[in-house]
Amino acid sequence: MFALFLDPTLSYSSAVFPTDPAGTPVASWDGLAGAQHRKIDRLLDLARVGVGSRVLEIGTWWGESAIRAAARGARVVSLTLSEAHQTQASPK
Repeated sequence: MFALFLDPTLSYSSAVFPTDPAGTPVASWDGLAGAQHRKIDRLLDLARVGVGSRVLEIGTWWGESAIRAAARGARVVSLTLSEAHQTQASPK
């Protein structure tokens, strides 16, 4: 169901869109996945997640945060009670 109205990351919280020279966000449907990645990357930057980091993700959602943390070299353990989230995130 979520795939009907969310971007491919299946994230459904705020996003960080790029801005124009005046500082106004440039938001578009086509830019939503990139904006979600910017949000996740900003949070990982603030937490200084990188090679050798250990991340415990509680909630999993659809796995995008865990994927991006692992791509930085972090060891990620993700826990969820939702069978749907586990089924969706496991192959990633």
